[in-house]
Amino acid sequence: MLNCKSKILLLCTCFFLLFTGTVWSAPAKNLETGELNLDLMIHDSTDAYNGNFSYKMTHTLVVGMDRNKWKNGYSTNESYAEFSLENSPAFRCIVGSINIDSIDKTFFGGAIGDNIGSDWDYYVSYIKASSNISETQAGLHYVLTDDTKLNLNYRVLDYNDTKYKGFYWGVTFHFKTE
Repeated sequence: MLNCKSKILLLCTCFFLLFTGTVWSAPAKNLETGELNLDLMIHDSTDAYNGNFSYKMTHTLVVGMDRNKWKNGYSTNESYAEFSLENSPAFRCIVGSINIDSIDKTFFGGAIGDNIGSDWDYYVSYIKASSNISETQAGLHYVLTDDTKLNLNYRVLDYNDTKYKGFYWGVTFHFKTE
């Protein structure tokens, strides 16, 4: 059961989402409370990239922002919040907003992610913003150091009945803030 402070935080987050012009994305990361995450990734072509910033505010809430430039010329700006359950931290509900082609849409989705041994973790996510915008991701992280991971993911953006898809690879940096 949520305590009073958690309920207020959740309510404020929901109102913030309703009144912001950007949209929340679905990159599911396995973070510890107080951990800040920065992803820098390159698409499998030379003119596409992804940047992601996320922060685990509480043991059940992650907030973040995502910027993508797709090789077709589209750019997306996304903002998101991931909510996990006390008894099921590997599964997360996602709510957010996406701006694509000057269109703002609220989205909802889910993600699952967990550790695979001591050096690997995975995530899979799906979000749906409208009948013509959805996004699916699946990815793996390999631990290089306590603060650095290699990241490989496959991402599919379905926009106006066209799929923009491909592999991304890059580096994930973790920073402890507490």
